[in-house]
Amino acid sequence: MGNMRHCQRYIVTGSGWIYRSNDQKAEFKVNDISASGVNITSNSVLKEKDIILMEIYVYGNLLPFTKKAKGEVVRKQQGMGYRYSIRFVGLTDKDMIEMDEYLRLNCGGTDLHYTPYEVIYDDFIE
Repeated sequence: MGNMRHCQRYIVTGSGWIYRSNDQKAEFKVNDISASGVNITSNSVLKEKDIILMEIYVYGNLLPFTKKAKGEVVRKQQGMGYRYSIRFVGLTDKDMIEMDEYLRLNCGGTDLHYTPYEVIYDDFIE
């Protein structure tokens, strides 16, 4: 079985920065996002399997959202700029649940959404 998407993907309005090890940063536009990754467009040249640090700004329907994350470039397409699919790395289950809940409530247009994390969600309720 190939890679399976486990998180709902949302088309959003957003932007952000890619930080490079030499203190340079490059701007990007968010095309869509899920709790497990993000699809961006940037003029920055990256290679598949590059690990990058990002700061993501999503302008939700109710509240804006900022997330600093580490990601791995899993797909690259060239057109007007470069379009990258990036998988988040190093996120905990709690981080993914929080991001999925934010996206569902602020970007999804519905509160009727079930995630694969419902089974373990009770572990984080206090």
